This record gives sequence, structure tokens and C-alpha cells, in this order.
Amino acid sequence: MPQPIDMQTEIGRTMAAERIQDASARAALLAQQRAQSEEDKVRLTQQTQVGQAQQTDGGEIHEKEENSDGQERGRKHRPSTAPQDEAAPSQRKAIEPGTEHEFDVSV
Repeated sequence: MPQPIDMQTEIGRTMAAERIQDASARAALLAQQRAQSEEDKVRLTQQTQVGQAQQTDGGEIHEKEENSDGQERGRKHRPSTAPQDEAAPSQRKAIEPGTEHEFDVSV
């Protein structure tokens, strides 16, 4: 013979099941937000880091190479005609504070 249904017991079971479902949905949402936050942090870190230059397999990079004729080629450097110790006369001098400037702005 079937048991009579107690209304308060059934409502209590239903409410407990709903609370469990709500708690699991909140936990899943929180885990999803945490994972998204971690991905954002990793992406931000990767975007702000300065990339390191990759090393070549050949070791050192040679500045001079040989072309098909067997002649070496490379960067040509201009010979230095001005002495290195003396300052070039075309260099600008810094204006010392407190001195008057020779710049006229009158219209």
C-alpha cells in the first residue's frame, strides 16, 4: 500500500534540491570567472614583457659574406676625417640659466 505524501516533507526536499543546484551553478560561474581572470593576467603579462631576441642556429652572425665571385662584402664604413677629441664647431652650446636669450618674439 502506498505511503501518504506529506506536503511539508516534499516541499523541504524540493527546496534542498534547488539550493544545491543554485550553489553548484554559483561555484561553476565563479570557477569560470577565475579562469578568465587568470587568462587575462597571462595575456597582459605577455603583452607587457619585452620580447627576447631569438638566437640563431649558426652561433655568431658574420658581418662579412662572400658573394658569388668570391669577394667579401659587408658594411662600408666612412673614414673619420674629424679628430675625435675636439668638439665640432657646429655643435650647439647649452644656454646657462640666468642669461638672456637672443630670441625675438615680437610681432
